[in-house]
Amino acid sequence: MNFNLHISDEDYVRITAGRKRVAGSLQRVDGDTFIFHPWQETERKRSKVLRTKHASCRICDDSIALSLRIKRAQAPNACNIIFDETDQAVDFITSNT
Repeated sequence: MNFNLHISDEDYVRITAGRKRVAGSLQRVDGDTFIFHPWQETERKRSKVLRTKHASCRICDDSIALSLRIKRAQAPNACNIIFDETDQAVDFITSNT
C-alpha cells in the first residue's frame, strides 16, 4: 500500500536527525493522504520513589504522593499495614526533603 504523508520541515528534521521517536497522530485527509501532527512534548519531572510491599511513595519538585493497595484477604491487618507503610513513607520523605 502506498500513501502520501504531509509533514512539516521542522518535524521531518526532528524525526530523521534524532534517535528519539516523535510521538504524534495521523489525520486522514482523503483516500491515501495523511497529515502528521506531533504531540506536545512535556519535560518529565524528576522524582524519587519508594516502593514497598503495599505502598508507593513519590516525591516530585512540587508534590508528594502516597498510594496504598491492600488485598481484601489482608483486611483484618489493614490498620497495621497502613501504619507501617505510612511510617516508612514518612522516613523516606524526611530523608529526601
